[in-house]
Amino acid sequence: MRLMRLALVSGMLVGGLAVHAGADERVTVLLRNGEKTSGQLEAVHQGSVWVRVTSPDQRKLPYDNVALFDFVSGGTDLPANEIAIAKGAPHLLVLRDGNSVKGRLERVEGGEGSEGVDSKLTWFFRSEGGEERRLSTNQIARLYLGNYPAPATETPPPTVTPPPTPGTRSVTVPATRQWVDTGILVRQGQNVSFSATGQIQLSADGNDVAGTAGALTQRRAPRSPVPTVFVGALIGRIGQSDVFAIGNQDVVQMPGSGRLWIGINDDTPQDNSGQFDVRITTESVNPQNNRDRSRRRRP
Repeated sequence: MRLMRLALVSGMLVGGLAVHAGADERVTVLLRNGEKTSGQLEAVHQGSVWVRVTSPDQRKLPYDNVALFDFVSGGTDLPANEIAIAKGAPHLLVLRDGNSVKGRLERVEGGEGSEGVDSKLTWFFRSEGGEERRLSTNQIARLYLGNYPAPATETPPPTVTPPPTPGTRSVTVPATRQWVDTGILVRQGQNVSFSATGQIQLSADGNDVAGTAGALTQRRAPRSPVPTVFVGALIGRIGQSDVFAIGNQDVVQMPGSGRLWIGINDDTPQDNSGQFDVRITTESVNPQNNRDRSRRRRP
């Protein structure tokens, strides 16, 4: 179905990012396969980027395959020093005043559906040092979404998620990191086993500590990625959406398909210390086994 005009409520990236754009949100979106689309940025919602190229031509692009939002140069003649930095995992925010910041885009608020057609977007970007920056679109030159790709080949790779490969991987999750890329591709309904150890300190209060199931005081943080789960708990995410609790569960059935991230359920992780060491085992997709074994919890 073609989406002729969106008026959406803005949301967090980790919960299904929703972006609303005013009439001046001109952008070039560069995908990881080298494909470029230029037009009016209308929305980024539930894993898709919507760009209005012409009045009758609206494009739906996969968010997980977006490498760059370019608001000034049409995705051409990109500076070599930017590309060298953008090849790393952090997002790279390049401002129109020439400064740049490494970190992660957390959410975008405003635009149509919030305060009216003339409401401008506000971009929330957290630097690697933990500082939250709020910017309007006219402050941003380019935004690279990490792991900037090599030039496109003649035959772009498919954008569908490849079949998951069973195996085991160990991942360290620092308490100061909201999300860590496991490098694992999963499918909806697949069983994934987690064996996690460690303890993290959530604040200067010596009693404010958490295991993988969350704060020992059983406190919650309303602005955390999973507010119904204790703060500090181990959590997961598929791509840029499908956030879910892991905690002390042995096996979790994946709520979506895509790249698996794991992290800390905290709205201010930058003041934490400690880490979780997580051993992740992926299994072949077997619907019957999934029903029998999912959501087991350790005593």
